[in-house]
Amino acid sequence: MPTPLFNMSRSKNIGFFFLFLLLVLTASYYFVELRFSHTYMIYVARMDDLLQGTARRPWQCRVLVPWIVRGLSHFDLPLPVFDTVGMRRFVDHQRLLWTPAVNLFALIEILSTFCLVIVFRYYLSFFFRKLKTNIILSFSIFYPLVFTFILPDRLNIWYPYDIPLVLLFTLGLIFLYKRQWFFYYPLFIAATLNRETACFLTFVYLFTAWGKDRLRTIMLHCVSQFVIWCIIIISLQWLYRDNPGRDTICQFHENFRLLTGRAYAFGPYPLMLSILGYIWIPVLLLQNRIGNLFVRRSLLVTIPFLAAILYGCNIHEVRDYGELIPIYLTALLLIIKNLIIDDFCPATKITKTPRYRGISSLQKEPETGVRGENSDSGRG
Repeated sequence: MPTPLFNMSRSKNIGFFFLFLLLVLTASYYFVELRFSHTYMIYVARMDDLLQGTARRPWQCRVLVPWIVRGLSHFDLPLPVFDTVGMRRFVDHQRLLWTPAVNLFALIEILSTFCLVIVFRYYLSFFFRKLKTNIILSFSIFYPLVFTFILPDRLNIWYPYDIPLVLLFTLGLIFLYKRQWFFYYPLFIAATLNRETACFLTFVYLFTAWGKDRLRTIMLHCVSQFVIWCIIIISLQWLYRDNPGRDTICQFHENFRLLTGRAYAFGPYPLMLSILGYIWIPVLLLQNRIGNLFVRRSLLVTIPFLAAILYGCNIHEVRDYGELIPIYLTALLLIIKNLIIDDFCPATKITKTPRYRGISSLQKEPETGVRGENSDSGRG
């Protein structure tokens, strides 16, 4: 059984949990400060233009955060002021006016980062049952976050939807894992309003449900999500039809030229290797050591994801790979877990468990496996 998101009765040390929350808040604050210190805005998606609805397409169509900021700006809320050195440098460099709306963008970034760590801890609790273990491991999310949104020296652009995107995608993985459709579909709508790449949650469901759920059920959910996604995207494109820009931007020829040319020393490959903080390398090399079938199959979303990146994004823009962070990081942690088990218990017999059929079947499994819960070892 996974540990609940906020279940204090199951923790013998309440102070440890509150210390965890305090550390997460502090780390989130510092992460956002660094992010504003190392990123910049581009003219197609400035804060003020996004709020006024005049930014270029398709950036203006990613409306969740601008709509939230615009809605909250009408209320005189007693909110803390994120007036830091990094934020001031960011505002001055972008020639923005310091307004409550600008402060709200920063606070949403902090809150999204804070919630991301909490939610990722809950996701890890499906695979690491001890509360203190998944609490400590949840801080590992900052490693790929820093590599994705702070360290890149090229195209390190700030967009308000980047961190909420990772948060919403992680929540989507949780609801898909538990088959909680009542929560998943509102989440899917919010994620699509945030960015059109929410469609990759549908691919995650397709790959993880294939052979597990009935074909009729799979088709019903995939078609439903596709229809919802199309309605939202088409509606937003119609709403901002008079904005400059294009609804879709084809980058295929530019990416092909970049991969085959010499625009940079050694091409874009050193930067591309650093995607997700290099964690994709051991994950792909040791994916057979991932004991959980849901996590292993969710890696298949990389195929359509890379196809979309090659067509519509800058292939070396590291921040565009944010959706893959919870998928690959969880896979890496499970690989490390099984490698440690092999080192310290090399003679221990591995017990196979039934195939994954949603959270209900996992709760019925006997706790006899050595490779962690839902090991499903030896199955493709």
